Formats: sequence, C-alpha cells, structure tokens
Amino acid sequence: RNIKKQLSGSTPVTNLLNNVRSSWDLNKLKQNLKITSDGAGDQEANMIAKALEKDRYIETLEMNKTGMTDTGAIALDEYLKANTTLKYLRLQENKIGHKGATALAEALKVNETLKELDLWDNEVGTGAIKLAEAIPGNMSIQDICLRSNA
Repeated sequence: RNIKKQLSGSTPVTNLLNNVRSSWDLNKLKQNLKITSDGAGDQEANMIAKALEKDRYIETLEMNKTGMTDTGAIALDEYLKANTTLKYLRLQENKIGHKGATALAEALKVNETLKELDLWDNEVGTGAIKLAEAIPGNMSIQDICLRSNA
C-alpha cells in the first residue's frame, strides 16, 4: 500500500505520521511514505527522521521537491544509520549539496538495507566522490542516482 500525503504549512509532520501510522495494519506489507510539498524541507526532514527513528515498517521514503538542503540530509543521515528496514530513499529535485551528500555517504557505510538512493537534480558537487567511496563497503546498495547534479 502506498501512502501519499500532501503537507500544508499548517499540518505538523509528527501529527501526520501519527495519523498515518494509526491507520496502518502493522501485520500487512511494508509501507511507503511520500512527502511532497514545496518548502517542507529541512525542518520536516528532521522531524521525520526523529519520528521514524524506531520505525520498522517503512521501506520507501520519498521527499521530492521539498526544498531540502544539507541540513535536512544530515538529519536523515542519523535515521539511516539506525534504520534496518528502509530500502528506497528518494530525495529528487532538492537543494542537497556537498555536505548533505557526504553525510548520506557516511550513513551508507553502516546501513545494511538501503538499495536505492535517488539524489536526481540536487547540488551534490564533490559529494558524489564521497558517495562513490562508500559503495565498496556497502553490500545492499544497488543504485545511486546522481543525474542532473551540479
């Protein structure tokens, strides 16, 4: 089941996640969480990372076009280091730069479940080198998308 929620400026992410979780049948298939909102960005990435810290049900997290920068990617780094269920992380069309990409590369060194990291159309720059350096030590990653990056 794919759960799509549109954030508005007045909807706190933690309430959103609690509402979504309360509707889940935790005995069913793993869940997908898609956050789409221009301007959701860093604060919401931090709140989501904290709210999902101990989550064992989300396999796909999409935060495309949220305006996320390095700050949000760094918040997700800690989540990825502890998470054991997330397989797909899609952060397309954001503003993640070198620092954020480097933080995500550090997470890849310890995360054993992530299969896909999609950073299409960001600003990772030389952070791409750090991501490439993390690949040999990660047995689960199958795809890192870096198309359209500066």
